[in-house]
Amino acid sequence: MNTKITMMMVESIDGITSRQDGKSVKSWSSKEDSLLLQKEIRNSDVLIMGRRSFKQSFTKLTKAPIYVLTTDFNLLNNSTKQVIFTNKEPTELIHELKQRKFKNILLLGGQVTNTNFLLQGLVDNVKLTIEPKMFGTGLPLMSYSKTNIKLKLTNIEQLNSQGTIHLCYKITNNKELKRTYAQSMRQTRSSGTKLSTILNINKMWWNERAKKHYKSKYYDIKRFLSGKNRIFEFEEHEVGNVSGKKLLHLQCHIGTETLSWARLGADVTGVDFSEQALDCATDLAKRANLQARFIHSNVYDVLDKLNGEKFDIIYVNYGSIRWLDDIEEWARIISVLLKKNGFLYMHESHPISMALSSDTPIFIRDYFYNQAQQWVEQGSYTDGCENTKHNIEFGWERPLGETISAISKAGLFIEFLHERKGHIDKQFSYLEQATDGFWYPTHGIPPIPATFTLKAIKK
Repeated sequence: MNTKITMMMVESIDGITSRQDGKSVKSWSSKEDSLLLQKEIRNSDVLIMGRRSFKQSFTKLTKAPIYVLTTDFNLLNNSTKQVIFTNKEPTELIHELKQRKFKNILLLGGQVTNTNFLLQGLVDNVKLTIEPKMFGTGLPLMSYSKTNIKLKLTNIEQLNSQGTIHLCYKITNNKELKRTYAQSMRQTRSSGTKLSTILNINKMWWNERAKKHYKSKYYDIKRFLSGKNRIFEFEEHEVGNVSGKKLLHLQCHIGTETLSWARLGADVTGVDFSEQALDCATDLAKRANLQARFIHSNVYDVLDKLNGEKFDIIYVNYGSIRWLDDIEEWARIISVLLKKNGFLYMHESHPISMALSSDTPIFIRDYFYNQAQQWVEQGSYTDGCENTKHNIEFGWERPLGETISAISKAGLFIEFLHERKGHIDKQFSYLEQATDGFWYPTHGIPPIPATFTLKAIKK
């Protein structure tokens, strides 16, 4: 059985699919286009769309399953029998839908969702209505221009006397698109993507999201200001007494963990390359009446900013090292920054967990692949990140052994490495939250390495 994926959209003559003023498509598209959409929905086995598109209440038009792509963990916990919120990648989701024998899949945007499916060569047909309107500003159909999608016109129809046109196309170069996308996911320094370019792209990604994170329920600043620290009990236990110790937090983001250590008595310095994140961190320190120093710097440039200063503890927490291209240089810098008998403490995501499917505990990514991967994704891992503009990011997922070897090579003695079963959030659909607040597999699925903690001492 062949599965067919059809993307259906409506746009103005100047290519706008979403108006700048935020008015819904229903307010400016024609009745005839609406009827065509309803017919297409009725004939589809399953619908796929982004979170913003889902707000248009498609549930009233169909009883078919609706998959809503999102990175908001609050939504991921609120799926129903019909509406499934998911953070799966497009290829993984389509593989699942094919396994479930769905034949006609309808893709309904928005911009980032369209881009991801088109770039990965997953769309077979495009049905596009062009309304006789011009808006000048707004969101176009795609958010990424470096592609070459080839289409063949299969039908054209004028829908009304005003000049609304409906066009049907077949995409003819999906195999080429799939190859091109696979290559772009493996861009490295040697393949032409300069690190300075990657750094700027990632910086724009973080700068746009920092203040949104600061206001999010995920970071819960109100709770922090009430006295609740944002570090785990096992971190506090493994690091030990920090009173009077100089602690450097690399890639500190908005400073919640940095200031938690300050509250426990450490003399803290936070470093981050995002100006917007450090603005939030500085504001939080003032509101919490905590002493802290924040330095704007890329990790690889921090030695110049610190002018020979040494630290008792260097802290690196969850979601940090995947943004770094050179793990050996990172470890060397840490060794230089530590005092004698000072130590590095890490609490990081486990690379095995990052290579698994979000639906079934099987590998869908190459665990051993350690080069730059490019992602196109709207939003963030927190709530409150709708309608982001900078949606391209680069990251490096590397085997655990590579990180351990880099630390050892830098002259640090590894005191312990603890691999942990509890996930910080609902990373996979088959996790359930336990009384300790962490998430674990259910239904007989064995524990999966979720995170690891490590302590390495400079002798």
